[in-house]
Amino acid sequence: MPAPIVPMTLLTVNIHKGYTSFNRRFMLHELRDALRMAAPDLVFLQEVVGEHQAMAARAAPRWPAASQYEFLADTLWRDFAYGRNAVYPAGHHGNAVLSRYPITRFENHDVTVGGHESRGLLHCVLELPGRAGAVHAICVHLGLRARHRARQIASLCRLVARDVPAGDPLLIAGDFNDWRQQADGRWPAARLPGAGSLHFAAGPARPHVPGTLAPAAARPHLRAQCARLAARAAGLAGVGGAVRPRADRRGSRAMTLPPNGWRSGNRYTLLENGEAYFPAVRAAVEAATREVLIETFILFDDAVGRDLRDTLIAAARRGVSVDVLVDGYGSDLLSEEFLAPLTGAGARVHLFDPRPRLLGVRTNLFRRMHRKVVAVDGACAFVGGINFSADHLPD
Repeated sequence: MPAPIVPMTLLTVNIHKGYTSFNRRFMLHELRDALRMAAPDLVFLQEVVGEHQAMAARAAPRWPAASQYEFLADTLWRDFAYGRNAVYPAGHHGNAVLSRYPITRFENHDVTVGGHESRGLLHCVLELPGRAGAVHAICVHLGLRARHRARQIASLCRLVARDVPAGDPLLIAGDFNDWRQQADGRWPAARLPGAGSLHFAAGPARPHVPGTLAPAAARPHLRAQCARLAARAAGLAGVGGAVRPRADRRGSRAMTLPPNGWRSGNRYTLLENGEAYFPAVRAAVEAATREVLIETFILFDDAVGRDLRDTLIAAARRGVSVDVLVDGYGSDLLSEEFLAPLTGAGARVHLFDPRPRLLGVRTNLFRRMHRKVVAVDGACAFVGGINFSADHLPD
């Protein structure tokens, strides 16, 4: 008599060592909160740090005292396994599996090809309550090159044939890096001998991101955001809908003259770096009587961002029309606590293209709203390359 089927939920995340895109922000705490909300039975992690002295120093004090996988497991997942894929002087990172069920044994398999991109297969054997046989789970992280992935898939097939007894359930999940689904035909061709019932949590099947984590999807992997900008557009009255990029199919010209022609008598001043720029913007907004328009790629919740927000709140409260447009990719970590006072004062916040794209991959990654413009009362303007971030201040 076959063993009873035990319903299970799982989630796979490439956490990129706990950082957001381009290593801009350390977000391991937000990721843990998101995982707790989803609460799957199994979590498959890739690029999770076991130890990294330099990163720990840079992210202090938010870097956890324990390893990243132990920090994420917390009290919700009683067992965990970790396999090193890359080892370097400062530490190491690899794959990990967090499980509500006992992990009776595990083994990590190095599938790195030719010294490129350290990759691995973490094979765990689980013991489920009410089930006599074992359940096998393999956390996968394959290479970026198609020919490397082909060899790594072959290694995976050999692993299954050798170490997974016939009839045992097998779960394979992780980061396949197979954006073009070129590996679709390899699974049936390999036939994965030895596998009883085979279930792919990623790969050829289109992955489903749980609703609690859907706003966090980005790139080909899950990317946790403490700020769910798309959802917030409905929750905060002053936050406008998404502003989408739109191509001009009639062609474009480098410059269009204003309807009344150019104005003479203008003056300009060069402001070097944030220490000159930010006070000048603050003074202009404080002097505004009619309107303030701001477009910026990055608005961070730091000392600079909070100072700008408070200055805009004061302007809105004295009757000035305030509109702020931020990029949904560059400013994705703004929290409700940051935005609510601004919109509550009557300012309008607009989000440029905040939502992820196909399978979480942004097809318009390099088509962002990169403007850095401030216009006050139609008489004073600031243009340049400075975002509203403390990164533009001296250390």
